[in-house]
Amino acid sequence: MIKRLRRKFILINLLLVGLVLAVVFILFVGANVRRLAGQSDAALRLALSWQEGKEMARPFLKAAPRRRRSTSRTGHTASP
Repeated sequence: MIKRLRRKFILINLLLVGLVLAVVFILFVGANVRRLAGQSDAALRLALSWQEGKEMARPFLKAAPRRRRSTSRTGHTASP
């Protein structure tokens, strides 16, 4: 009887952990889909708003600054 309860307990816990992981994965994918769809829409609207033949400023794309490497390929520290 103890072995049967132990197996049942383990099975229930595995199913619950799997369910939680599946929900987190679905939420993660859904958030990325919404973000990428929004970015695509914004890019398409920007491309459609450009008019040929008129001088327009290029769009400002904000990106994170590049980090400098602190080590070289050999593992030694790089000089500034």
